[in-house]
Amino acid sequence: MISRKPDRVAIIGAGVSGIAAARQAIAYGFDPIVFEKSPNLGGIWNYSDDPDVRSVSFSTTSLSSKELMAFSEFPPPEKFGIFMHHTEIMEYLNLYVDNFKVRHLIKFSTEVTAVNRADDWKDSGHWIVTTKDG
Repeated sequence: MISRKPDRVAIIGAGVSGIAAARQAIAYGFDPIVFEKSPNLGGIWNYSDDPDVRSVSFSTTSLSSKELMAFSEFPPPEKFGIFMHHTEIMEYLNLYVDNFKVRHLIKFSTEVTAVNRADDWKDSGHWIVTTKDG
């Protein structure tokens, strides 16, 4: 039997959706790489006081209960409040990527600047992802 390499999948952003997409890509036999322009995961949940960086406010607490916003296969720790503070959400996201072994797939401080079809796209389905290290 001939084995082939799994298809590569590019995921832009290591926020909630990006890390969930990476986990599911692995589960379905793909080889994902996650490009995250910041040095940390979490997307907007990763607080920054830099006015040029989009993030939650320092005092932000989720409007949805932890049971409603949780990943179905990975509930938040009991010690977290019902309505999690952004620091608890960040801890939860870090627990998730470590539990499902996703962290090594994330290229931090790497901004995607362009995504274009490869010249042989009609035959291969390949795309060219252009990045810039931050």
